[in-house]
Amino acid sequence: MKPFREGDAGADGGGRLRELDASKLRSQVRRRAILEAFDNLARGDSLILRFDRHPLPLIFFLSEDRFGQFTGRFLQREPVWRVLITRI
Repeated sequence: MKPFREGDAGADGGGRLRELDASKLRSQVRRRAILEAFDNLARGDSLILRFDRHPLPLIFFLSEDRFGQFTGRFLQREPVWRVLITRI
């Protein structure tokens, strides 16, 4: 199963929406895959990051590398965590 899923509408209905299931990625490639997925977003596009544990460390990582370039909010908490990241 591929870790990405793509749809037509972003967070506000205007951009593309992709989903990355980070729980399916090996820890060695997870951070790089999240950065690549984010970098492939156009302004207004959104990415749903899906995790099997609390995603805060990965959100901090994304904030350090892409500070001020996105907004984020939790869509679902435990047992599966889903975070909506929108490129601004």
